[in-house]
Amino acid sequence: MDSKKVKSYFFIVLVIILLILVIFIFERFLTVFLWAAVFAVFVHPVYQLIINRWKKTLVSTFLKHLIAGTLSIVFVLIIFIPMSYLVYQLVIELKDFFNWFQEFLKSNSTTFLDNLNIKISDWIYSVSSLKVKIDIQTQIINLLESQIKNLTSFITSTLSKTVNFITYLFFTIITLYFYLTDGDVLLDYFKKAIPIDSSVLSIFFSKLTVILKNIIKGYLLVALYQAVVSFIIFSLFKTPNPVLFSFLIFFASFIPMIGATGVWLPVAIIVGLTESWLKAIYIFLLCGIFISTFDNLLRPLILSGNINLHPLLLFFAIIGGIMAFGFNGLILGPLLLALLYSSLEIFQSM
Repeated sequence: MDSKKVKSYFFIVLVIILLILVIFIFERFLTVFLWAAVFAVFVHPVYQLIINRWKKTLVSTFLKHLIAGTLSIVFVLIIFIPMSYLVYQLVIELKDFFNWFQEFLKSNSTTFLDNLNIKISDWIYSVSSLKVKIDIQTQIINLLESQIKNLTSFITSTLSKTVNFITYLFFTIITLYFYLTDGDVLLDYFKKAIPIDSSVLSIFFSKLTVILKNIIKGYLLVALYQAVVSFIIFSLFKTPNPVLFSFLIFFASFIPMIGATGVWLPVAIIVGLTESWLKAIYIFLLCGIFISTFDNLLRPLILSGNINLHPLLLFFAIIGGIMAFGFNGLILGPLLLALLYSSLEIFQSM
């Protein structure tokens, strides 16, 4: 075989191996890169607006880094601090909901409880009749040891997750800072690394940017708006578990045809059946006007015909992305769909 071909094959194999190793290294920081990029979509226009005002001054370079760092810290903290509180509140409300459900089962499952009482009575009778020998002291010691192990494991896990959260928060701020200051340079590096004509890549990234911006603004922001407004309405009328139902509305807003109505309408009916129909009517009217009606107005206004992805495809991309990649799938699902859509559009035009 020709020595040049051998060298070429060897070089290709070497590049593939190195690429796999580099992906393996960066894979654990996917969350940082991903969410910093999402934040950059919102922060970069503000950053660019401020920079343009100082472009001709002598201290523009210093201000460029100072403004990028300040915006990165402020924006990330504005996002993560309320989110941390909401997650904490959501856990509490989920616990309250399961406690309520448990009480409901207790009050409505008399047959199950009767059978359980019979089994417990038989067991107590067998113990009292010396049919079963139990070392009480050993059982208590084992129980205490298991509880201590569980408590230690819980404390260790909580501390570990807290440290990881703070670390990832710090990395996200740093990454967002470099996206703002050197985003164009990083994009040029990425373009040069791909063996495709630069003009085709420019068209590809242009289409991808438009699609992603419209997905984020037209779907994620509208879903966030609906969740916040529903939380305000539910809290105003002291509806049980407002954070939980607002969280459900956020995801329900991506479901075609049904949307947020599939959550707030049953909530209004439950309030009418359990509390007051007048309160239920108020919830129905406010949610209908400020959530569903605004949804029909906001989404078309933001999208403004710039994206042709069908809502059904986007819905399954988000749900499938979450199932495949966890919380990152909220962005990765639509991102992969947008990549495929942009690639097919460019292929048709070639």
